[in-house]
Amino acid sequence: SITISNVKYIVDCGKVKTKYYDKLTGVSTFRIEWTSKASASQRTGRAGRTAPGHCYRLYSSAIYNDSFAEYTAPEIVRKPVEDLVLQLKTLNIDRLANFPFPTSPDLKAINVAEQLLVQLNALDSKSPTKTITELGRRMSAFPINPRYSKMLVIAQENKDILPYVLALVAALSVNEVLTSGLVKIQKDSQELCINLDDVRRQWIGQGETLLFGDMMVLLKAVGALDHQNSKNDLSICTRYGLRPKAMAEIRKIRRQLTQIVKSILPETATVLDARLLPPSEQQICLLRKVLAAGMVDRLAKKIEGSVVINGHKANNAYQTLLLEEPVFIHPSSVLANDSPLFVCYQELHETSRIFIKDICAIQMDWIVQLNPHLCSFGPIEEEPSPRYDETQDKLLCHRKATIGQRVSWSLGTPVETIFSNNTVDRYRWFAKFFLDGIICPRLLQFRPALLCSSNAMVKSWASLMERTQLLLNALAAKDIDSRIQLKEVWSTQPKYLLDVYCNWLPESLHAQVRSLWPPVPSVLKK
Repeated sequence: SITISNVKYIVDCGKVKTKYYDKLTGVSTFRIEWTSKASASQRTGRAGRTAPGHCYRLYSSAIYNDSFAEYTAPEIVRKPVEDLVLQLKTLNIDRLANFPFPTSPDLKAINVAEQLLVQLNALDSKSPTKTITELGRRMSAFPINPRYSKMLVIAQENKDILPYVLALVAALSVNEVLTSGLVKIQKDSQELCINLDDVRRQWIGQGETLLFGDMMVLLKAVGALDHQNSKNDLSICTRYGLRPKAMAEIRKIRRQLTQIVKSILPETATVLDARLLPPSEQQICLLRKVLAAGMVDRLAKKIEGSVVINGHKANNAYQTLLLEEPVFIHPSSVLANDSPLFVCYQELHETSRIFIKDICAIQMDWIVQLNPHLCSFGPIEEEPSPRYDETQDKLLCHRKATIGQRVSWSLGTPVETIFSNNTVDRYRWFAKFFLDGIICPRLLQFRPALLCSSNAMVKSWASLMERTQLLLNALAAKDIDSRIQLKEVWSTQPKYLLDVYCNWLPESLHAQVRSLWPPVPSVLKK
């Protein structure tokens, strides 16, 4: 498929290796199939460009007429389209099924792309047409896969890891960066033959760098080339099995993304222009979290014990969120022998088995922290009991969490998270902390005089008491479960909750309460 001067003869086998993606699961496979008639004509044209030539076709005219398609299917119908969907949503084109594409992508591919963008919080799931969110607009500034653009948006909040995320995203955006097999090197005037996979396993070491897995290999590859004295000296590519063309493309993408970030955050110019130094363990831990935030749909959990594949037992299998079939870490991965409990991956690839490639070990509780909208939560745990976090101005509770739709993974021990918006429990617990003087410290002095314990607000029989119902209804009517919401209401209705609160106190204290109401210093009394 390349043009070379003075070529006079072409031997055309009529075959082509094409990469296909499953629209629903994202599994990629290579298939060898007949090429199209248009491509066959193009191959014929390679001969005799500058002199008479001839093309020998290794297939019959019958196969050409019956098995060859007229044209190769456009790339838009063969690849995922989440980046295209995000750009169209940025232009406020929300009904994509009606958009006049020159060649329309499959409707399933559009639906899968929208589903992914919802998981990334780039689209609003509550909107009928799934309109773009503010996060989605920030992501659309980067001409790359939305998973990677979300990583860059998150990294902008932490300048220490931003240069590493830029380098990593550039490397992930290029296919086949690394080569495998044996390579010959000179050492102590001797020629040695070394395995490239073994070299990379020595690269990553132990601790956080090991858990960073194949991502650490990519980051070290970019960093090593970054420190070459001459940009034209690509001997390091041969030594470590890096494809020179891929590394050159990574450098271009990294430069482009760096310019975009500089235009958004000019103060980062000094940091981004510096050469890449090896990241610290703390930085690597943050990088793993950023990666987990971007690869929200590409998570895998190790299956305990063995599984049966084609009548044979196999160990160290994994289950993904998208597939029912077990998958395995690709043998070329530096984590192939370690088999962490939870991993995120870049790609699913099917040969004799389904393999996951470009692996990084993660902790599943990070998913709850970074993407709670992807999790399902059980009832509130009694121990430890819910609490009010003054710094965040939020109610926090412990609940057991699961993730996944086709499969449901338990995330182990109960995790601390905010209350769900669709539960009345948030009003009950906010009322309790309000009565305890935690929300408004000025009310703390009245806590010993309460006619009923504040714990009554969270009891199952709370609805039987008039005072508990009055307070609960008052909070629910204004949808209040934070201090800032309470202040906003008091700024326009300074007597809000006054009578309801007085029901909890002896009449002898009512005048004192009225004199300090509303009980927050920043709200002026009217």
